[in-house]
Amino acid sequence: MTERGELRDFGGELHATCVIQVFGDNGVPARIEAIVDTGFSGFLALRSDLIEELGLSKRGFTTGLMADGSLTACDLYSVQLEWHGDIRAVEVASLDGLPLIGLALLRGSELRMMVEDAGAIEITPFGEL
Repeated sequence: MTERGELRDFGGELHATCVIQVFGDNGVPARIEAIVDTGFSGFLALRSDLIEELGLSKRGFTTGLMADGSLTACDLYSVQLEWHGDIRAVEVASLDGLPLIGLALLRGSELRMMVEDAGAIEITPFGEL
């Protein structure tokens, strides 16, 4: 199943976005618009307020290398996510800013996008190409 999104303008910068459905520990589903970030090596990053809203339990912490070269500590959680037609558990990093989809979630997929305002994005598993 192909995930679809679009390029959106956030403050004069284009970002590839995709709406994903997650299921919190409290059983409540939530649809979240996340930026596809090929510079982020993790699965998913969410703000602490979204993590709290989903009722996620802390699983540990890690140190991440940020785009500006600084290191930051962040808490780790786990969330159920609908991805390519399947429900799977993925690791979530608590980071400030917009939600991010990282390379770990994109692994095994082809990412295609039309790089223009409102351009289409498609994330297709290799088996469906």
